[in-house]
Amino acid sequence: MLLEFGLWDFVERVIQELIEPILLVDHKKKMLKTKQVILESVKDHFIPHIIEKTMGKKMFDALVTISE
Repeated sequence: MLLEFGLWDFVERVIQELIEPILLVDHKKKMLKTKQVILESVKDHFIPHIIEKTMGKKMFDALVTISE
């Protein structure tokens, strides 16, 4: 689903904050969408482990660690 929305980069690597205001707004929207997709895709018992993560990559990494 993340690939479908063009958000996989937000899970695969840390994307640095951008300086230009227009790009920063777009970046934040995509990061929020990434987090939303992850939260909607996981089972309820995983949510407490990832809800406090601030970035999509951190959420994804936490899910990988839990699954191992």
